[in-house]
Amino acid sequence: MFDNPIEIYKRINRFAQENGMELNVKTLGESHYEMTVLEKHISSPNVCHGGVVAGFMDSVLGSAAL
Repeated sequence: MFDNPIEIYKRINRFAQENGMELNVKTLGESHYEMTVLEKHISSPNVCHGGVVAGFMDSVLGSAAL
């Protein structure tokens, strides 16, 4: 009947798709969001750029609000 809002969010969220982010909802009120740090996220040897971490944090907070 109606699509699951989480599945819609995952399908249309190009930022997450392009940046190695994966949202998994365990139960109502419990989720797990992880991000694979890709080569394009590295700002200096073995260091993820702070803007990438801030972008991930924004995605986590947005999914929690959803």
